[in-house]
Amino acid sequence: MSDNGFQPITHEAELEQRIALHPALAVWFFSSKCEICSSLKPRLERFFTDSFPRMSLAEVACAALPQTAAAHSVFSVPTLIVYLEGRASLRATRHIPLATLGPRLQRSYDLLFS
Repeated sequence: MSDNGFQPITHEAELEQRIALHPALAVWFFSSKCEICSSLKPRLERFFTDSFPRMSLAEVACAALPQTAAAHSVFSVPTLIVYLEGRASLRATRHIPLATLGPRLQRSYDLLFS
């Protein structure tokens, strides 16, 4: 599911539909002017593809959709929110250490897809 990388969200309703549709969805909130966002995104895509292949990926450009970001309590970038069965299960902001992200997700992911 994550083989195509983060898929852009173009409006609030689309994000809500994806959260409802996908049992596991990682949403990347970013800014095109954020260097951390640019450097971390490809590493996150690889991380999810390799470690959580059934996780769907979506991205929200906060400058284009500020209401969507605010509706999900995103006030700084980058922010990653992982939704499992429609609920926000993990939230990470700014410096997102991949080494700790995996263990935090693994058990819930395994229960969901076993």
